[in-house]
Amino acid sequence: MTDQHTDIAEGLTPERRAHVLQGRASNYTPDPGYDRILADMAKDPGYADTLTPHLRLCVSTYANDKAAHEDLNN
Repeated sequence: MTDQHTDIAEGLTPERRAHVLQGRASNYTPDPGYDRILADMAKDPGYADTLTPHLRLCVSTYANDKAAHEDLNN
């Protein structure tokens, strides 16, 4: 598992943490639009400031789900 999941509450049992990650992973569906936004944000962190708060939340959720999916499938 990566350190990307720092937003998951500390103190969870390993089983509960795995359950949370499995839930996130099951929500993941590849989306080229969100992948493009994540790539643009990686190139220019200031790009995130141009996004609406709702879109930032959606991209953040997508990134969490994608990271969980990749962790559980690698």
